[in-house]
Amino acid sequence: MNFSNKGNLAEERILELLTEKFQLFTSVFGASDEVLGQIEDGLDFEKNISSILDKCKTAAEIDAAFTELEMKYAKQINREMKKTRAKVFDNLDPKVRDKLKSYDAQTGIVLNAFERLLINVTRHELGSIATFNESGTQFTLRDEPEAGIPTGEYYFKSEPRKGAYQYRYASDLCAWVIDTAKNHATSPARLIFKISGSERATANAKRLRGKRGRLHVEEVSFATKAGSQQLRES
Repeated sequence: MNFSNKGNLAEERILELLTEKFQLFTSVFGASDEVLGQIEDGLDFEKNISSILDKCKTAAEIDAAFTELEMKYAKQINREMKKTRAKVFDNLDPKVRDKLKSYDAQTGIVLNAFERLLINVTRHELGSIATFNESGTQFTLRDEPEAGIPTGEYYFKSEPRKGAYQYRYASDLCAWVIDTAKNHATSPARLIFKISGSERATANAKRLRGKRGRLHVEEVSFATKAGSQQLRES
């Protein structure tokens, strides 16, 4: 269970333990599921967490219990992660394996779809006050976007850097980025559906000609222009 109840110290520590300390959601191709399964089989990880939730009442007790749990499982996690990564790569086509190793060497990390979107939004919102590396996973924040958010070096999903801040979804800086992006005034757009002349319009779509109602869209493709270059986005 991925706990994410902000304000509940125990659940915050569980999420921190799984994501930041044990990196269970950041391994390649969902290997984290297998890693967690190995840990549960050998060390009864889930019962330990349940015990902390049952017995610890104060913030100090919760913090101390999770610190002890982290130390207890750290070696096991690292060992299982290495074994699982090796297993994943061993079963890949050699050409694919080489490509992935090349990509991993260039960026230092592999991002999932959500993380790539988060980095894109971050670069957009902080573009005028931050300098990013090529992958966008490390950046220098020159000015405070809001009081209390520190300037300096930041890193995302990479090895900790001395004196740098970790950029993560639950951080104040990331919260500011997302809130700012959500609150932008966006200009209205006009969408025209042309049933006639479309080679891809289905019979169901054609039956909607002239009808009114709500439409739920799973995917949309549109053409746009960047300078003199024509682009197509989906």
